[in-house]
Amino acid sequence: MKLNKRGQGLPVSTIILIVIGVVILVILIIGLTIGFNRIFPFIKPANNIKELTEQCSLACSTFAKYDYCSQLRAVSTEKETATAGGTLSAQFKAKCDEISMVAAFGIEKCTGIACGEVVYSQDIFAKLYCESIKSGLTANKEIPYTGGKFTCKAPAAAT
Repeated sequence: MKLNKRGQGLPVSTIILIVIGVVILVILIIGLTIGFNRIFPFIKPANNIKELTEQCSLACSTFAKYDYCSQLRAVSTEKETATAGGTLSAQFKAKCDEISMVAAFGIEKCTGIACGEVVYSQDIFAKLYCESIKSGLTANKEIPYTGGKFTCKAPAAAT
């Protein structure tokens, strides 16, 4: 006697949904552990000024002098930014102290942290610093930046 037994199989649509669910679960686990911007770098916004504002504000409020004065941060904007010291490219690295000198970014200067004598990451930031202190200068001042020094000239004395 031969019995013709057939088991109930899973429909193809159920198998496809299970596979899709497993793939989504794996992407979520990887994204939450190493960060979604490493998995999908193309979804990173072209402008990260808001993120930098939060990071610099946190460094200021916690009095993290190294984070505010020394840590280089990647800055991305949609286009070049004109400043009194020159034109910044759309992507560059700078410290919070330097980024706060660019009025177009709208990041407030931290009054709770004094960075002291710093070496600026670009000559543009040395020039911006010069513009901010120029009115109080009585003699020329050398302002160091990576790759050289910028001479900030004191205003000519009125006679």
